[in-house]
Amino acid sequence: MSWEYVGRIKGDTGDTGPVGATGSVGATGATGATGATGATGATGNPFTIYKTYASISAMEADASNVPEGMFVAISSTVEDPDNAKLYLKGENSFSFITDMSGATGLKGDTGAKGDTGNTGATGATGDKGDTGDTGAKGDTGDTGAKGDTGDTGATGATGATGPVNLASSLDTTDNTNAIKNAPVATAIQNLQNSIGAITSAQTSNLNLLGS
Repeated sequence: MSWEYVGRIKGDTGDTGPVGATGSVGATGATGATGATGATGATGNPFTIYKTYASISAMEADASNVPEGMFVAISSTVEDPDNAKLYLKGENSFSFITDMSGATGLKGDTGAKGDTGNTGATGATGDKGDTGDTGAKGDTGDTGAKGDTGDTGATGATGATGPVNLASSLDTTDNTNAIKNAPVATAIQNLQNSIGAITSAQTSNLNLLGS
């Protein structure tokens, strides 16, 4: 038995069927690997108020003189609704950031120096302090200057009578006794040299020998 081709019997494409129901949520995938650390950003500028203005119109008129990225503020009066508003300078204009009303006010200029106050009353006398420790012994002072010469003392009492020079008591000019006086004087002098001082009685006896 053999087959004979008679043509295709596929019909035309039917209309699209209705959308099927949403399927259930699939399981969560595994966590991906941590990405590489990004490059360090440029150091930011500290928060400062670059400039203050009395009004918004004054601020906008000065826009070309404010660098991009700088903060400016309106500093007028508490009655002004724009007072204390903070703006950030963009490339060409200012952007409103926040209203700082009720926050700490902007630092004002240093005030002038006040007048000197009156001198205060003298305080009460404090209690007497404790006695300090005895200090170290001082160095010996320099020798004083020589004193003035004292007054002359009173004359002393007369001393005792000294010994008699027997040889000089003889009268060697007596020609009568010249023969006897010369050798006697010599003998008396030799005797006195030998025995030293003699008494007045001994002197008288020796003088008799030479007379």
